[in-house]
Amino acid sequence: MTISDAAALASFTLRFRVEYHETDGQRRAHHANYPIWFERGRVEMLRSMDLPYKTLEDAGIHLVVTEMTMRYYEAAQFDDELDLTTELIEVRKVRLTHRYRLRRGDQLLGEGQSVIACISHEGKPTRLPDNLMAILNTER
Repeated sequence: MTISDAAALASFTLRFRVEYHETDGQRRAHHANYPIWFERGRVEMLRSMDLPYKTLEDAGIHLVVTEMTMRYYEAAQFDDELDLTTELIEVRKVRLTHRYRLRRGDQLLGEGQSVIACISHEGKPTRLPDNLMAILNTER
């Protein structure tokens, strides 16, 4: 697996703590939480751009995951304070590519990449809305 080294078009860092319910019996964060945290990073990135995801959904636009890759390096532990950096690295007519880096201080715990497709309320691929494209072009 290769995590892209493309330059970021936009970047957002979310700080949070690992909660007990996110851990296994050994107080380590369960690997299934990473995609959930990545989604949280994408949603909060949109909110930071003054375009809440709920606004897109209300307009009939849905962003769905079509690809996800992850690499784990070290385990996150219960109550660790983590920084998740979400970077938008590619914008196409119908899809967005994000890169994620999860850190505890200076230590890289894991990284990943996702491709998100834009679909209509009916589930058909559709162009990204002009208002989103305008915001993304401003972020560059």
